[in-house]
Amino acid sequence: MKEIFYIEDTPANKISYYLLLVFLVTLPFDRLYSELSLIGLLLHTLLHPATGKKLSLRWAGWLVAGLFFLMVVPGQEK
Repeated sequence: MKEIFYIEDTPANKISYYLLLVFLVTLPFDRLYSELSLIGLLLHTLLHPATGKKLSLRWAGWLVAGLFFLMVVPGQEK
């Protein structure tokens, strides 16, 4: 059973694989858990190409601002 969830790959791909597994496991539960795991997978996917070079402060600022607006917009009700 232990060998089913183990993959031989780079550490970044292992993290993506396990975050995807966490997302699939949390789907039947509360929507909050599945959204949090999907956001974690999204952040890992966005930051993965920047691991070899220094993450610029400007790009990180846009990322934080974009996440903020993504969280604020669905909360607007009429």
